[in-house]
Amino acid sequence: MEDNSGRKPDPTRWLTRPMIVAAVSILLVAGIAAAVLVTKHHKQTSSAVPVPPSRTPTPKPIAVTAQKPFTLQSTDSDPSKRFSTADGQAWDLDWSYDCTKRGGQGMFIVSIYDGTGHPSKETPPVIESGAKGSGTKNYTKSGTHFFGVRSACTWHLAAKAAS
Repeated sequence: MEDNSGRKPDPTRWLTRPMIVAAVSILLVAGIAAAVLVTKHHKQTSSAVPVPPSRTPTPKPIAVTAQKPFTLQSTDSDPSKRFSTADGQAWDLDWSYDCTKRGGQGMFIVSIYDGTGHPSKETPPVIESGAKGSGTKNYTKSGTHFFGVRSACTWHLAAKAAS
């Protein structure tokens, strides 16, 4: 087979400029598509993440009592709001989540951090999945705490003195 110039093509020269341009274009489009999917997935799976401790002044914690619970919900813009319990005071975490408006399934993870931003064995996380759920978890570690919530669902938290 001859090309338009009357010459036979070189069978060893299969990598031509148009083929290189096409290959680079395909890789570029695939890379952009992958980046968009990763970004979209990240936005869907996390609505609030714990804020690491900083050197800025810590806000004064809200004292939790039976009459004054500390509450957060999925519309709160600052998941690092802190609360405190008196020495030796046990406290309850009432939690709920609802994923029915997001297609019916989702994850709900609540991590409890001390005032310096460290989780402890005395404050294990709440880890749930499904359409919706609620419950109460009891904690005995007193001091200053804040929550880190990861969920694309609507949720509500209330910390209160143990009953």
